[in-house]
This record gives sequence, structure tokens and C-alpha cells, in this order.
Amino acid sequence: MSMENELHPLPALRCSFCEKEQSAVRQLVVGPRATCICDECILICQEAVREKTRLGRLHARWQLVRRQLSFSLLEKQEWQWVLLVMILVLQLITLSKK
Repeated sequence: MSMENELHPLPALRCSFCEKEQSAVRQLVVGPRATCICDECILICQEAVREKTRLGRLHARWQLVRRQLSFSLLEKQEWQWVLLVMILVLQLITLSKK
């Protein structure tokens, strides 16, 4: 070790997101320019991406159903439309539980 390092110790690495020190987490991944992320923040990020993907799929399905509804409304009676909307809402509820 050089004399300079003894006089100026390196600062403890911290997660750039939650600011926990390296000793307080199981793993710390160091990126460019000393940007760090801990294993706990990685799990939170993964869950956020999964949730956004799931919501995106639900939104895409709803858009498709909405387009189908707009075409079928021209040909259906009002009571049939209400029944169709109820069925679609039940399907969305079922999908959101998966």
C-alpha cells in the first residue's frame, strides 16, 4: 500500500439508491464512475419492471377489446353492450390476479 492511501483512505462504498454501506448489504454491484447498487435495490427494480410489463400487457389487451367494442357497438343492442362490458371487466379482474 502506498503512503498516499494510508493518509487518505478510500471512502466506504454505498448503494447509490438507498445509500446503505457495503457492509450493510449482501452484495454491492459497482458500475461506471463508482455508481453502486445493492442486491435489495436490484430486487425492487426487478419487481418494478415486472409490474410495468404486466400492466402494459393488460393495457394492450384493454385497447384491443375497446377497439372490438367500438366496432360491435354499431351492430348490437344496448343490453348486449352492457353484458359484454361486464364480461370484459370480469376477465380483466381474473387477469390481474395472475
